[in-house]
Amino acid sequence: MKLTGICASLLIFCNIAHQREGAQDSCSHRCGEELVNCSCQRACKSLGICCSDYSEFCLQISPSSGSLMGGKDFEILNVTFNASSAVSCRFKQEIETSGYVSEDGRAHCISPLLYESGLIPFEISRDGGLTFPHSATWLSGESYSENWMAEWKYLYTLGKEEPNSGTFTFIPVPAKADYNTWDIGALRISPSNYSDGQSNVPSIWSPVHALAWHLGEDFRKDSASWATAKCLEWDRREETLPDFLEEIIDCPCTLAQARADTGRFHTDYGCDIEKGSVCTYHPGAVHCVRAIQASPQYASGQQCCYDSTGTQILTRDSIGGSTPDRGHDWGSPPFKKPPRVPGFSHWLYDVISFYYCCLWSDNCQFYLKHRPSSDCRTYKPPRVASAFGDPHFLTFDGANITFKGQGEYTLLESNLTTLRVQGRTQPARPLNKTLAKVTGLSSVAIQENNSDVIEVRNSEHSGMLEVLLNKEVLSFSEQSWMDLKGLFLYSTADQNITVMFSSGAGMELRGRGGFLSLTVLLPVEFHNHTQGLLGVMNDNPTDEYTFKNGTTMSSDASPQQLFEFGADWAVKYETSLFTYDTQFLLNNFYVEKHNSAFIPVFSPYEDPADLLVKEMTLLCDSDPFCRFDVLTTRSLKVGNSTRVSHQNHKWLVESLQPVVSCGWLDHPTNGKKEGTNYLLDSTIRFSCNQGYRLVGSEERTCQLTGVWSGSTTSCLPGTDNNQAVLFSCIFGILGFVILVVLIFLLCRKQKRQNNWNQKLNQNPGVSATSEQELVQLQRIGSL
Repeated sequence: MKLTGICASLLIFCNIAHQREGAQDSCSHRCGEELVNCSCQRACKSLGICCSDYSEFCLQISPSSGSLMGGKDFEILNVTFNASSAVSCRFKQEIETSGYVSEDGRAHCISPLLYESGLIPFEISRDGGLTFPHSATWLSGESYSENWMAEWKYLYTLGKEEPNSGTFTFIPVPAKADYNTWDIGALRISPSNYSDGQSNVPSIWSPVHALAWHLGEDFRKDSASWATAKCLEWDRREETLPDFLEEIIDCPCTLAQARADTGRFHTDYGCDIEKGSVCTYHPGAVHCVRAIQASPQYASGQQCCYDSTGTQILTRDSIGGSTPDRGHDWGSPPFKKPPRVPGFSHWLYDVISFYYCCLWSDNCQFYLKHRPSSDCRTYKPPRVASAFGDPHFLTFDGANITFKGQGEYTLLESNLTTLRVQGRTQPARPLNKTLAKVTGLSSVAIQENNSDVIEVRNSEHSGMLEVLLNKEVLSFSEQSWMDLKGLFLYSTADQNITVMFSSGAGMELRGRGGFLSLTVLLPVEFHNHTQGLLGVMNDNPTDEYTFKNGTTMSSDASPQQLFEFGADWAVKYETSLFTYDTQFLLNNFYVEKHNSAFIPVFSPYEDPADLLVKEMTLLCDSDPFCRFDVLTTRSLKVGNSTRVSHQNHKWLVESLQPVVSCGWLDHPTNGKKEGTNYLLDSTIRFSCNQGYRLVGSEERTCQLTGVWSGSTTSCLPGTDNNQAVLFSCIFGILGFVILVVLIFLLCRKQKRQNNWNQKLNQNPGVSATSEQELVQLQRIGSL
């Protein structure tokens, strides 16, 4: 039913509330649905339109999440059970665990061992599993062969009937022969009244780890030989598995790109520059990131590491380089089977083998052979667009529009993946608390294909951000990272929200100055597949103002004309992604998507006599968006938030500029290379070992074409060119010195001969001497 006008929207809800009194609709097995006469959605409580049995069948639980290892005890908050109730809990309609009723009448369930993450539907039975009318969801943190299955095995008990003092210690001993083939595992602590190895009981789990303390005597006697044998066995097994390297995404070329591309890469917690760059497994690195999405066929992962200069480290140059993963650390739908099980598949295929080859033995060359770093020759950075402040929309192609409509608008649509980003704008409230003739983003709702719907909005009461998942408010008190349907969701401690879709599209949302700021990152595959207030991504800034019908407005349109353009992108009633769970939202946005009566300030006047102008100039300098927002809102706080958002946008645009890479160059056999940067204008120099001569280019430079200058370098047997030059220089200098000495001696001899002849002329008597005496005198004169 379509309605128009505010009064009509109020009438329909009054009508629903009136009909609900005699409604027969029930929420049994229908939680999360909108029924004919009432609602079983979470938002129905604030609107007063819930079905009468909503609280009976639609459960609220605490805590609402836990490890996929299971064992978490959680209670039902809104339903009281009889002490005699036979509570049974069923997850995904297939895994049942026993529950119980505590002394206060609260029912409790124990989460089971799961091989997947995300929202898991579960139901509760009062009658021992005959019927399951109560329901809710639990948040849990394709294989190469259909015969492979993920399974945990109970091995043995370390202690029984231990006192519950808060600690447990034990002295490791070698495992028995039946158990010492298991190399990774975890410890579980559970109540002693359960039988040994019983699954899905209340428990506390240790992290998954290498079972070095548990391995047999052969490991303890010669761990290096044991690990070498394991490494070689893993090497042989890897040769039989499919090559996953060809389908994983290439790494970003620089650290700046890696940190900016938040739609496709996320910080690797094992090497985080924000936490001091403690990179145990990647010496020399300061920061690593992981590809968020697993590869399409083999569910593999990518890892990229960078040094202090921002250059990518490759394993062919350093053991601290980036290593891809056969099993993505975060798993991949449909989970359950290797290599898609979150965490554990990664341990099985990538982590324990690193222990075998690199940590426990000196055979890392085998590991790096199968896990070589990807360079960045095919990496294409995403394009960025932003919306912030009053509000200003900076498009993918570098244009901008300031549109201050009041309502709900399409910021971005794409027919490539049915991506929809919608924004709600509300009037600003300056310091004097009166509504200003400007608006800002108050809520953003996002969905791609049939993914979960995420909405981020300003809370009307707390001033904090609220995140809604399918119209229900989320809490990040238990988990900051959530693996949901078609997307990942991440929240920092200061409420910076990041939404990462399976297509690689990413959205960042921040609360700034009372408004929301939005950053959208799209891979290049979205080229020519976008429309909305954030423009057409096609490298043509002149067609950014394109209406829904495909016509285009001039790029030098007036603010009034741009206002008409923005109003054209009002969200349709049937396609809205927003949640309307308060009377204010129902009255102002449920039906009327663009308030045509709201006329904003288009061009604020900058009065030199205004005292605020001087402060604005000091704050904003020449930033036009900051100056605009200070003048329209009369708030330096709003202006500063706009300035920060604009600076962040410019940083992203700069960081995500394409970078030319010429690819890795190897050192020549029997030679060396100097340099590990393979980007534009970098130079790699080569030299040969003693006894070899260099053939080809002594140095090669990465050119704009992505090709190295010069020719391939090699070192052949024979005297090195450098040595030849050195010897030539030495012998040349020696020859020159000898020549100078000879010339000096000849000159000296000639001078003495001249002196002797002069004496003969001055003493004629000498001529009477015998020829023998003359010869003797000549000899004396030559000394």
